[in-house]
Amino acid sequence: MEQSAWVKLLFVTPQKEPAAAGRGYTHPAGRLARAFRISGFVTEILEFVDSHSMPRDWWYAGISAQPYSRLSLAHRVHAGDYAKFWDTGSEEVARAVQRRLLQLGFDGGTGRGGERSPGFVYVFLQQGHTRR
Repeated sequence: MEQSAWVKLLFVTPQKEPAAAGRGYTHPAGRLARAFRISGFVTEILEFVDSHSMPRDWWYAGISAQPYSRLSLAHRVHAGDYAKFWDTGSEEVARAVQRRLLQLGFDGGTGRGGERSPGFVYVFLQQGHTRR
């Protein structure tokens, strides 16, 4: 795709939204930007995980609105354990990132954990003292 086509896709808004689109209509540029954001988070997480040379299925991926407490209280992750989290800015993006990580072999669930608007994605290396 030529650069001018990308610029049009990203910055030119349609003159009129499709009549049938109604609620939930997303401009193609918005979908593209969301896909880039998701891909960027997944790439960052994979770089972090792969830097520790442990199999991906040893890692747990989850989402939370309060990642510190989720990691320390729910999963029993200790200071010094391999763990990290990212603020994705929205529950929708966090869930998409988590789904992709699960597809790539990470362990994890898809439940909500009783939280409202979990916008953080976190990963940790599962060990004997940690909990799923």
